[in-house]
Amino acid sequence: MQSTELKAKQILQNIGFEVKPNKDRSEFDPANTVYSQVPFHSMRLDFALIHAKIAIEVDGDYWHGNAQQFLTGEQYNTKLRDSAKNKLLAKEGWRIIRIWERDLRRSEDTLNSRILNVLEV
Repeated sequence: MQSTELKAKQILQNIGFEVKPNKDRSEFDPANTVYSQVPFHSMRLDFALIHAKIAIEVDGDYWHGNAQQFLTGEQYNTKLRDSAKNKLLAKEGWRIIRIWERDLRRSEDTLNSRILNVLEV
């Protein structure tokens, strides 16, 4: 798990979610359990609140090209993969929360409020 994902895990735990690796999934998914590194087709979700079909993706500023005018080839490919993942998640009825690394570093409230907003809809 990368440092940004570790920060997100800590925030999720601070707001009351239990975060477990996907390998520890059981038949019964408690409402407050978030799983990490969940397989989704040929991809992985950083975190998933499975019972609510909410995916939480933590995007590193460099690798996902945040606030960059020109992208490297790798960053461009990452953007394409992110877009494909978003479309597939939406097609299958998932809601997605994408959070930037810099936003996680600024305030825990950013992720907290985004999760609560999605859960209330």
